[in-house]
Amino acid sequence: MALRKRDVAVKGSERPLGEIDPVFRKSCPYLWEFMSGTTYEDGSERKLPSITIFVGPDGLQACLNDRDQGLVAFVTATGLAGLWTALEQGLREDRLDWRRASPPGQRKGRK
Repeated sequence: MALRKRDVAVKGSERPLGEIDPVFRKSCPYLWEFMSGTTYEDGSERKLPSITIFVGPDGLQACLNDRDQGLVAFVTATGLAGLWTALEQGLREDRLDWRRASPPGQRKGRK
């Protein structure tokens, strides 16, 4: 495999969020709202979250990172569809196991 150095940064999309993947938006409305909502109910601004997907000992895992509130939640499934379903159901039923995210610079891992 050859790694290629990029000469320029890739520009972001100019499309509004509402135009991105309408099928996903319809099938996972709670996850979509969580991922794309830029303001809270009171109108205050919100930093957008992120999802990291990786392989764990029990299958695929997703880390839902609420960067605005400094919280993370993990789900495990055997495939991508299962991850989306687990995240959607967890948000809809408010049953995700939210934990404090590690502060930058204090994350565990290899050094």
